[in-house]
Amino acid sequence: MSRPEVPARYEALMVKVVDETATPAEREELATWLADKPELRRELEEHRALRAVTDGWVARLEAELARERAAEGGGAAGFAERTGVALLVLGVLVLGGWGVLSAWRDPEVPVPVDVGLTALVLGLLLVLGTLAARRLRAPDPYEKLRR
Repeated sequence: MSRPEVPARYEALMVKVVDETATPAEREELATWLADKPELRRELEEHRALRAVTDGWVARLEAELARERAAEGGGAAGFAERTGVALLVLGVLVLGGWGVLSAWRDPEVPVPVDVGLTALVLGLLLVLGTLAARRLRAPDPYEKLRR
């Protein structure tokens, strides 16, 4: 079954009603026009139902983002998390650097072990640096919702 032709004025009014931006006079005008068009009334109600579902998704997403933001940056939990990550990175760097220096200075350590430890520490530094840079550069797709 094909959709009946809808004049541009009433298409615009249907969109405004779905978006909840129509004035009472516009809603009344559309209701009067739709009085004898059951297919279009059904279509309008389907769009309004879909809008209600997506509004629910947005509300849940906003609530989740607010909870994450409070957990990430706020209070003792955020401080503890950032401090823990910093201490972990520092420990890996100190122990890795010490291992490489010890291996280089010890003439009894075989060359493959020296090369392997050096590659391991350099790879770890590269990965940590890349992850940090990516996190600092990456735009947050949900930033608009957080405001």
